[in-house]
Amino acid sequence: MLAYAAAHGATAFTDDQLAVQVGREHGVTVVRTLALVARGVRTALLTEPEALRLVDDLIRAGGRYPFGGGEFMAWARSKGLLT
Repeated sequence: MLAYAAAHGATAFTDDQLAVQVGREHGVTVVRTLALVARGVRTALLTEPEALRLVDDLIRAGGRYPFGGGEFMAWARSKGLLT
């Protein structure tokens, strides 16, 4: 994924810390999942309930985030991701 993004000038999407670090060190634009979901809300591609449902599904599937189920929107607001 990182090699493809680097070779094609694309953006890589990952939550893996090492991949984020390596990608950024090599000039690859890397976006994390929660930032992508927040961007979807900001640009009206996702409603807040859709975003919340999506992130809650990711949590149920084993995603580890700095908040619990039902808390994404409050967390994203506190981090300034929705402005």
